[in-house]
Amino acid sequence: IGSVHNALLKKIQNSLKALADLVQKKRLWAAYQTKLQEGKNFLEVMKKDPVYDLFSDEMEKEKQDLRRLQAENEGNKRFNTK
Repeated sequence: IGSVHNALLKKIQNSLKALADLVQKKRLWAAYQTKLQEGKNFLEVMKKDPVYDLFSDEMEKEKQDLRRLQAENEGNKRFNTK
């Protein structure tokens, strides 16, 4: 009876541990979803702010400058390898 009792206790312990792990993962997932939604909400608010348009325009200019520099760099590489 002792070994059966111990085996049963071990199974219960393992089940409780698995359940605790599942609850922890569920909590982490819920926290992640909350943060994700907060980020989306923040972005929506920012898009309505006139400053966002200025920032967005500046970012677009930076991207264009970066693409131009990358194209120049590629051109220089081709020129230097010939």
